[in-house]
Amino acid sequence: MTFTVMQGKISKGNSTGTGWLTLPSHLRGTVSPSKWYDLILSFPSLDYLPLTRKLSKYKNIEGFHIPKAICSTHRLIGQVVSVSLRPTSYFVSRISKDKLVRFPNSVIEEFSIQKNDLFEVEIKTRDIFVREIVLVKTIDHSNRVNCASEFYFIIRMQDVPTSIEAKIKVLRRIQRVFPKKKKVPEGEISLPDLFPDAVIAKYDSTSIIIFHGNHIPIICPMKIHLPDFIHYLKNYYTDRVKIGSGWIITASTPEQADYYFETHNKLILNAKLDFELIYVKKSVEEREDEFLICKLYSYWETNAKISLSKDKIHILSSSSSQKRKLNEHGSLRISENRFLILELYLRLLKIIKAQN
Repeated sequence: MTFTVMQGKISKGNSTGTGWLTLPSHLRGTVSPSKWYDLILSFPSLDYLPLTRKLSKYKNIEGFHIPKAICSTHRLIGQVVSVSLRPTSYFVSRISKDKLVRFPNSVIEEFSIQKNDLFEVEIKTRDIFVREIVLVKTIDHSNRVNCASEFYFIIRMQDVPTSIEAKIKVLRRIQRVFPKKKKVPEGEISLPDLFPDAVIAKYDSTSIIIFHGNHIPIICPMKIHLPDFIHYLKNYYTDRVKIGSGWIITASTPEQADYYFETHNKLILNAKLDFELIYVKKSVEEREDEFLICKLYSYWETNAKISLSKDKIHILSSSSSQKRKLNEHGSLRISENRFLILELYLRLLKIIKAQN
């Protein structure tokens, strides 16, 4: 899409230092009010200054507000600038310190956004470019006069900078999936049926994404064949680590670690596993901790398919004087600090228990 070129003088947009760029009269019939535009400003001290701004009205005249910080840095108030502009599908919003992003009214109207809608969005800042499926939440202002409710989403899965402005693009609406509670083939479990209290969306043709409260969402298969996971889940049950805010299982051999790693990844499609090795040395052990760490690291890196960092290997000293067998290669703790993963495992264990 080609740019439209114009010239204009930046005046004061308010008393706080925000600038205002009036749209020339010959362009006012060719642009769309309340829509967003990419602008490229050019002036004597700088040839190229890109901005994304919404076409607004100030004193009943169409134009663009220019941020206070930019006006102050480049002393733009009173300057004549050349501007190239074109419509954009992005809008600008601030990512709060809690990773919350508000939808502008123009975007709410364009996409008919409602509470619990799901969208795939694209997020761009100076340093990052990510995509994420987001759940729409609301701040209810119905008790205020002439104040519409606010719609927002929280970036839950991606690591993004906060307290900055970002360019956001709504890519597509995501289809919701609802529990059906219909009869399924023996051994088959429909995962949406396990979470009637969650908001669930179709991630692709065979998987779903589950939103539950303020927890980080998880991506899972649409359905699983439970007998394929019985042995694995029973191992998890006997491991007895089923409380807290996350999921943990412990492996004593590389073969066991690989089995847990591969099976967990079949169940959690956006797994982000942490690996921590605990080695308890005997009281008579004379080798230095640094030597033991290097030896343990080499063993697990060679024999297991996991990625273990040396600073995640912890050497403990046995306080017992009794002769007891200690694992010569340590115990590998595999974990994910996400409550929804723990909740999924507990709900699957509940089904197994009910069947026995």
